[in-house]
Amino acid sequence: MGLELFCLSLILYHEARGEPRVGQLAVAEVVLNRVVDSRYPNSVCEVMEQEHDGVCHFSFWCDGLSDNPGDKVLWVEVKTTATQLFYNYPEINLTQGATHYHHKEILPLWATALTRVVQIDNHIFYRWERE
Repeated sequence: MGLELFCLSLILYHEARGEPRVGQLAVAEVVLNRVVDSRYPNSVCEVMEQEHDGVCHFSFWCDGLSDNPGDKVLWVEVKTTATQLFYNYPEINLTQGATHYHHKEILPLWATALTRVVQIDNHIFYRWERE
């Protein structure tokens, strides 16, 4: 497994492991949408590590806890999902170009400034429109 695929799998493990496969695919799609968007870094790992004003875009990355996947069965599952999207992007288009998402039970400040595009299971997805 290459580094980019490893980082995508790590994101899915920490951000979407409790979601059905379609929800995991959608989260992975957001990451890859960011990679191809010039407003974000050019690699999955750089997107994963990105911070703004000292706040990580992906909370697991800087929560101080171990990022090592503890559940080996789930790790295999998310690696399979990450691989599927990684090699079939952008043919799988679940989020209509979304660059952001959040859990349905929270409302981040940034959500009101973006275009809501779809809810997939427990996550709501948004697109950051070009000006």
